[in-house]
Amino acid sequence: MTLRGAAQILHCAEKVPDITPEAAKLGLGLLNLAAKEIEPSFPLYKYVSKPWQDSPDSGEGKKVCVTGASSFFGTHLVQQLLQRKYQVVAVAGDAEAALKSLPSAENLQLVSAIGEKEVSGAETVFATDVLDAGLLDLLAACSKESSVKKVVVTSSIAASASEAGPMGEWAPETVPQSKAEQSCFEAAQTGSWKLATIQPGLLLGPSLGPNPGEGAQWLASLSDGSHSQVPRGVQALTAAQDAARAHVLVSETEAAEGRFPCVGQVMTYDHICAVIRRAQPSAKVPSELEDKDQEPVVTWKNSRLVDGGLSFCSMVGTIMGCCPAAPAAAASETTTAAAPAEQTNEVTVDPAKEEELKALFDTFDVDGTGFMGKEDFKAFYSDANKTEADAGKLDALLAECKDGGATQISFQEFTRLMLNSPQYR
Repeated sequence: MTLRGAAQILHCAEKVPDITPEAAKLGLGLLNLAAKEIEPSFPLYKYVSKPWQDSPDSGEGKKVCVTGASSFFGTHLVQQLLQRKYQVVAVAGDAEAALKSLPSAENLQLVSAIGEKEVSGAETVFATDVLDAGLLDLLAACSKESSVKKVVVTSSIAASASEAGPMGEWAPETVPQSKAEQSCFEAAQTGSWKLATIQPGLLLGPSLGPNPGEGAQWLASLSDGSHSQVPRGVQALTAAQDAARAHVLVSETEAAEGRFPCVGQVMTYDHICAVIRRAQPSAKVPSELEDKDQEPVVTWKNSRLVDGGLSFCSMVGTIMGCCPAAPAAAASETTTAAAPAEQTNEVTVDPAKEEELKALFDTFDVDGTGFMGKEDFKAFYSDANKTEADAGKLDALLAECKDGGATQISFQEFTRLMLNSPQYR
């Protein structure tokens, strides 16, 4: 099965609240690697019946527990909970000083471990690592405490990918998350609480504690000369703040349980490297493709979270914000763009090529206004064609682009210009 085929199965399965033997016969058996007929032991997910209302005081007077609060993601989750006035009991690890410096830290209680005593009186328990060796013991403790209504576990989008059938070259280390999730749902059968697993991609964002996270190390490896060529492949990415808000959403939505894909964007390494080059012009970022045939971009549907009220931020902006040498102008360059004029003479382009062009455009449209700078386009156009652009001719073409005023161009204008480029004809 191809990656794209797996994504289609995931899309279809979203319309089936429960996995049934009948559904499995139709190719929707997501709970085993071979997609054979199975006897369902738990629902894939349940619909979020009412959109989430993100409230600054939604947690007032409510106790929650968080394991792994010292991790890169754990600190983001604790920050989101404290912002909503939850009474947070957390395992601090080596991040005690960082956690105590968070706003509303007076509502934070740091402990060395979370067991039956700590869980007592908590409405929700958050476990930030599905592969934690002590997770099943924690779930057993939750089953003994009547106050616990929901357990939210941080997993990985790899868990869904590995369950969609034979995945060819998909890395085998993705399988443990899938097996660990299934063990958690089996454990949930013995408790009166509901279980939700959040499945983000590689997490990116500012570090709030001593642990920068795997995402920061991954970005550094693409800009420090470790790669002589742009790697072949794609990467699923999620902003840490979005993943943290997703945890809060499912915890505060009574009907929400099951498995929730949480991917901000799947990007090719070519696109990722282009973003890093823009943020760090002097960094050692590869520009030549290792393999001209990039893998197809596969997307996981976030509709369960989006329909529930969650919005995702720009991954282009997130990547640029993580680059230490990102110039201040890069993030604010298009913030003063004029409101787009009514679009006319729309360009008709092949959907696959349009998707590629949109990915390139988004590299420059950092704040999502729908515009990029004309000077940026001139530099990019010259680089893309590996030759010095005819300045006079290009200036004349850009002068005809008026959607964004004197200094900006819209995506429609960008498309028209790029279709005149030898690389995209």
